Amino acid sequence: MFISSGTLLYLPWQEGSSQKLILQIDQGLSDYYRALCPSYLRLNPQRYPAHISIVRNEVPPLRENWNKHQGKLIEFSYDPFVYNGTIYYWLNVFSTQLEELRLELGLEVSSIYTKPPDGISNVSTRQLEIIRGCNKNVSSPLTSQLS
Repeated sequence: MFISSGTLLYLPWQEGSSQKLILQIDQGLSDYYRALCPSYLRLNPQRYPAHISIVRNEVPPLRENWNKHQGKLIEFSYDPFVYNGTIYYWLNVFSTQLEELRLELGLEVSSIYTKPPDGISNVSTRQLEIIRGCNKNVSSPLTSQLS
């Protein structure tokens, strides 16, 4: 396991739509692991800068806690093994601080967006993933770039 950190970024609250909270991380982390993917995979370029999605396509019930930790530095651990499914490549990320943020917003620790992509379910629900944005020329509304 390796340790890194990132900065919390709450995107502005948009009434009547889902919200987004991300942890902006060092782009070099993504670039390094992306470079390990074999060139024959012909990966699409990343759509967004490196990040970990904490809240995505959800409406937190406790809106009063939105922006509470804007700009805060959060530490996370990650497994350096690059996982892949049928479309995506990712690293598993572990952080009790990120889990606590979800709980503080009235969300469950685990959601469809905090589990590995591609329907893979053999990972603990206490894991958040860096979804690498290394898709194999297939687009999906569930793409959360990393990160």
